Amino acid sequence: MTDARVGAKDVALAGDARPIAEGLRALVTTMRARHDLDPRAVVCSGMITSNVGLVEVPHTTAPIALGELARRLVRHDVASVTDLPMYFVPGIKTVAAHAGWATLPSFDVMRGEEVEVAGLLSTLDLEPPLAFLSCGSRTRWAAALAPSPLPNGLKRRSRPAPRSWSPPTRRPA
Repeated sequence: MTDARVGAKDVALAGDARPIAEGLRALVTTMRARHDLDPRAVVCSGMITSNVGLVEVPHTTAPIALGELARRLVRHDVASVTDLPMYFVPGIKTVAAHAGWATLPSFDVMRGEEVEVAGLLSTLDLEPPLAFLSCGSRTRWAAALAPSPLPNGLKRRSRPAPRSWSPPTRRPA
């Protein structure tokens, strides 16, 4: 890996996507040189597909089958980054049937966690229904609902990460 740590904050500060393009170009160049790789494409997910990323890709609505998510990949080649084809994975959003204050908690979005879930389902010997917990700056969980290793649908919710955490105290036996 390269030590370039670039993200959405850098795009917001610069006012354009040049910091991400430069960081990604350095990463692709380094990976090809260090590991004698001959990749066929670059696939991007996460905040790189947001309005403060490299290429904005609209969210798709949950639940969604992995095959449908794959069909919604956006090919957008960026010559300043690489000569390889570039694909961008859309994020997933949940929406309520009726918008209002009462349904506001059922609206949510994710960018990137859906790719992690797909990867875990394809490599681990797990059968849905199950839930994946992603701990980070925003704690999220994604539910794989289909009864096969590759789900027919992903549905997710997230909860804000607590500002602080302490282990629960044990009750005396």
